[in-house]
Amino acid sequence: MAARDEEVVDGPVAEHPLDPVADLHAGVSGCGDRWRRLKDVLPNGSHTHRGDTFPVFFPRKTTAAACPVLNYRNPPEFFFALFAPFYGLYKIIMKKQNTPITMRAGKLEFLKLNATAWEWRDVYHWILSLSWRRFAALVLGGYVALNLAFATAYCLGGNAIAEMPRGSFPAAFFFSIETLSTVGFGHMYPNTIYGHIVTSLEIMVGMFWMAVMTGVIFVRFARPTARLVFSDSMVISPFDGHPTLMLRVANMRHQSMVEAEFRIMLIRNEPTKEGEEARRFYALKLTFDRIIMFPVALTLRHTIDETSPLYGSTVEDLERGDAFFMASIVCVDTVIPAPLQSQQSYTWEDIRFGHRFVEIYADLDDGRLSVDYGRLHETEPASPS
Repeated sequence: MAARDEEVVDGPVAEHPLDPVADLHAGVSGCGDRWRRLKDVLPNGSHTHRGDTFPVFFPRKTTAAACPVLNYRNPPEFFFALFAPFYGLYKIIMKKQNTPITMRAGKLEFLKLNATAWEWRDVYHWILSLSWRRFAALVLGGYVALNLAFATAYCLGGNAIAEMPRGSFPAAFFFSIETLSTVGFGHMYPNTIYGHIVTSLEIMVGMFWMAVMTGVIFVRFARPTARLVFSDSMVISPFDGHPTLMLRVANMRHQSMVEAEFRIMLIRNEPTKEGEEARRFYALKLTFDRIIMFPVALTLRHTIDETSPLYGSTVEDLERGDAFFMASIVCVDTVIPAPLQSQQSYTWEDIRFGHRFVEIYADLDDGRLSVDYGRLHETEPASPS
């Protein structure tokens, strides 16, 4: 007989559709008769099913309506119930977000409204974009979460693992670590069909986990990174008899880059014939936009003549049009080899009128050239033309 303070429920399985999201909101996945009604409740707190004891570690005062009862003789139902909270959490995250999503491009910041926060295809890109510290925290957190989930499954299996102290969560947790890594020390081993199913599933998950993590870590190490530096500001001063927009770029690596391509784009607001304002994009013509070898530092120049969109523009014009500039470099690293790309944005406030960059090159007596990287960003007033 069951104890008086516990509810005994008998009857067929309730015909309710499986809704993990609703279960997650309810606090426990698969609560009450959503999964399996109790056949019998023993005074010692164990549930029986056709004579087999299946211990559930909940307080004696817990009723059937508030306690998850999982049918371990039906593996698909059991594991769906076990991992339903993760599926429900995923569904919640994947829903269209009402809060804006922030995205920064250079000095511009965009707020995406009514956009889906996550897609499965974005996970790989997101993992690669994490810093090493956050990536390590993610890997550690996922590893611990997997072992906690399987340790819970082992504890719910009663005597599923031989030589494991009954109800010992630490023992189940460390057994899960050994199984997930496919090491296994031989002291504890599966003792029932349920134990074999859970360990087999964990071994498959462990193999997949190791393969994925190995690939991701390799990609993170092998991914080329650009060490290309742009000057903090742009300058406009006379050069070769014409006002010229200039910025400085430098290769910070100790190997020469090759096949470098440079671009500068002007973006500003301009009125249309309909009286509205539209964003206009102009590719600025450079005195040179390609170079075979890019060993150290260069100054990019755009001559402001009659063909330039900056011709006749003043500081007030640039401010009125909310003008800003985008500069980019695409080159090839000869060590990997792989293409590299870097970009920098400037607002109209980053332009220094009547200034030029200081000289950073110097001839040495032995015929070599010295380059002072410490003065890459320094400017000085230009002499009047």
